[in-house]
Amino acid sequence: MKYHLGCGEKYLSGYINVDFPQKEHTTITVKADLYSDLLKLKYEPCTEIRSHHVFEHFNYVESIVLLIKWAQALKMDGILRIDIPDIEALFQETGKTIASNNLRKTFKLMRLIFGSHEADWAYHINGWSQGTLTYVMDSFGFNSIGCKA
Repeated sequence: MKYHLGCGEKYLSGYINVDFPQKEHTTITVKADLYSDLLKLKYEPCTEIRSHHVFEHFNYVESIVLLIKWAQALKMDGILRIDIPDIEALFQETGKTIASNNLRKTFKLMRLIFGSHEADWAYHINGWSQGTLTYVMDSFGFNSIGCKA
């Protein structure tokens, strides 16, 4: 069993695709197998959990709760993939973009930093970077931590 959390419109075959119910979305049509709040979801034992741009929507305490739930659900040698907007990289790019007076790109970068605000859940409550996420994951005993740009 594998979970794809925050699936939105991207349905992954071979995964249990999970997202908020359609009524919680205003700009996309969700394609999910299961509609649930990730904090309330009862995770079954699994070999992979893929979190796609949802981790930044939770405060730090909720993030730790999710990591505990996910660590408990993952089988030995299970894979946890967390896709996030890297806040440090975004700040660096935003500084360059503001200096170049590229307002369109600055607007897009700000959306990645703060969220789209299109729905009650569409706010980024905290910022994670490669370094901070790796630090926390290491504290939970995850190994073979890798990051992609």
